Amino acid sequence: MSKYTIIGGDGKEYGPVSAAEVQQWVTSDRASGDTRIQCLGDDGWTRVRDVPELATALTSSFQESASRSIPTTSSYAAHDIPPLPPDIESRDHDVWGAGCLNRGATVYQTLFGPSTGMIAAFFGILIAVIIAMITAQIILLLIPLVGILIAIALRLVVSLSLIPLYAGPTFFFINAIRNQPARIGLLFAGYSRAFGQCILFGIVQSLIIMVSMMPGFAIAFFSVGWPFAVFFIDIYQAIFLGGPSPSFPEFTLLNIIGFLGGLLIACLPVIYLSTCWAFSLPLVVDRKMNFWSAMELSRKVVNKHWFMVFLFSLVVGVIAFSGAVVCGIGLLFTVPLGIAMYAAAYVHLFDER
Repeated sequence: MSKYTIIGGDGKEYGPVSAAEVQQWVTSDRASGDTRIQCLGDDGWTRVRDVPELATALTSSFQESASRSIPTTSSYAAHDIPPLPPDIESRDHDVWGAGCLNRGATVYQTLFGPSTGMIAAFFGILIAVIIAMITAQIILLLIPLVGILIAIALRLVVSLSLIPLYAGPTFFFINAIRNQPARIGLLFAGYSRAFGQCILFGIVQSLIIMVSMMPGFAIAFFSVGWPFAVFFIDIYQAIFLGGPSPSFPEFTLLNIIGFLGGLLIACLPVIYLSTCWAFSLPLVVDRKMNFWSAMELSRKVVNKHWFMVFLFSLVVGVIAFSGAVVCGIGLLFTVPLGIAMYAAAYVHLFDER
């Protein structure tokens, strides 16, 4: 019978032990599919989920997580915070080679029922809030001036208050991948674990991205917008000051190139920063990190292979929103699949291997 040695979350080796003992550790959450393991007599290390005779224990653990009841707020507030690996900023990573797409798909398939219920609840809450907000804004717009200001403030408050909700589906699958209880109640973990930090992250990220877009928008405006501004000034002078009739602005190839180039310059920082900070919100909710520390850590880790992470995010995004082609109903199935893949990448990047 094969004997195994594993490396625990504290970095120490445990074993050699039998496969049955390793399976027991998996079912009791002392080990996970990503725990490093070595068969006695082998030279290299692998992961528990890659050992065929241990696969049954992993599947059972996922199914047990899926069958547990929805917790109260206090139960998911007690979620263990896994320590960051000491070499997190220096070690290499490969979201493609690690099989994050397949791993996410496997977890989603195992938890198909709970994940579909979770995402249905997510969309239901989101749609209800948006409908309520639009209704309130229509009523407020009937009030001159003050109503408009209140409507703008309401939209801002609602948009910020939804940010913690966006972290919930990812947190659900992060727990599942770690073989921890994956419950629908985790959808609201962002509110109980890191509400303030989630809001600060949303504000700071939006401000930085908006500022970074301004040079590009300025170029686009002066390439095309400025001739239009002069045109409207000429109209005003012609009507009210008796000036000559204005002529519609003519645009040269240089104007068009400047406009398109300005838009491209405005989009580049959005793409770059959004990819760099893609894992900031999970870090804030999962590990209860300060929002700025989470943004910096996400940026440093992603920048090791930024383009590979960008391509991965692009593929996951296409998968997640491909369900929109089926009258939108398909999103109930493709969005959680995409989130599961994204969560698998997060665990690969920031957990012990």
